[in-house]
Formats: sequence, C-alpha cells, structure tokens
Amino acid sequence: MKPGWIGTALLLSSVTSAWAGDIPPPTIGTNPGRDFDVTFATGVLFGLRNRNHYVTVPNIVTLRCYLLRTEWFGGQLRVEQWLGASLIATAILRGPESHYFGIALASGTRLRQPGSRWSFQFDAHGGVGAIDSRGVPEGQGQDFTITAIGRMSVNYDVTNRLTLSGGAIYQHFSNAGLSEPKVRNTGLDTIGPGFSVGYRF
Repeated sequence: MKPGWIGTALLLSSVTSAWAGDIPPPTIGTNPGRDFDVTFATGVLFGLRNRNHYVTVPNIVTLRCYLLRTEWFGGQLRVEQWLGASLIATAILRGPESHYFGIALASGTRLRQPGSRWSFQFDAHGGVGAIDSRGVPEGQGQDFTITAIGRMSVNYDVTNRLTLSGGAIYQHFSNAGLSEPKVRNTGLDTIGPGFSVGYRF
C-alpha cells in the first residue's frame, strides 16, 4: 500500500472512532473522577451584637474526601457530598483577643449542572481550639473555645483541578459555659464576605 493511502486510512479510522464515541471530547466538570481536594478559605468577618465590635479574618485549610455523587431530576443536577478535616487560624483585628487556633471536622454539599464550570456549595465545620482570652466583658471566658463555621459559595472551575469561590462565611465562638460561674461565657457571632481557592487531586 502506498504511503498516501496509509495516511488516508489512518485518518478515516480516527474519524470513525471519534464518531462512534471511542474518543469523547474533553469537558470541564462533567465527571471529575478525583475523590480528594484541598481548599484554602479566608474572609473579613464582623461581630454581631457585641460591644467589642469584633473584626476577624478566618483562615481555613480543609482536606476533603468526596464520598457520594448522585444525579437528580433526570441527570440535570449533580450532587457531590464530602467529609473533611480543617485547620483554622483566625486573626482578630479588632476585639480584646488577638488570635484563635483550632481543628475541626467538616462536611458539605456541592450542586452543579453536568458539564458546567459553575457550582453552588454550602459546608459546615465544628471543632475546638484555643483563644488568648483576656477576661473582659463580652470577650471570651477562657482559652479553650468551641467554634462552628458555615460557608456558602459560588464556585468556578478554572480547570479540572483548580477552583475559585466567592461567598459568605459565618463563624461562632463559645466555651459552652465551661468558664462559668467564675467568668461569664459570652458567645461571639461573626459574619462577612469570603473567598477560597481549591485544588483537586
């Protein structure tokens, strides 16, 4: 067979295979196929109903494992659910204390249309840590502190691995009354805008 005929035969074979579905076109987000990612989230949060007018900056690193992916409404909506663990370092820019360090367990859900780069996500974190308490009114009653964090975000997949997100973060601090009656426990609620970046393995 002449070289020209060989090239033509290979070209026709490739076109036929692609037409038959053997070589699907590349897509973003249709089936990530990766079960782990790590995210870094931060923001600027403002205290609610507290005379100390708190301003905090949470920094949250989370390792997530995707355990369940299901499709709803005849495949029009994909639901991805995950569990994870977080390291938390919150800088307190305004308020009696200056910092909080803690660990937490986390879980969340991501909603997307198959094939779309965009998704909506909400997640929750609950854990323990230490704050540099000062014993002032409406400050934290002791160093050992419990925290709860909630996030809602809109995500954009820049690539199949890299995701950028923007939304809102809520963080709560409390010691569950463990410092009472010696020192009054005053819980602290903060909320504000946040963003994150994620990398999928």
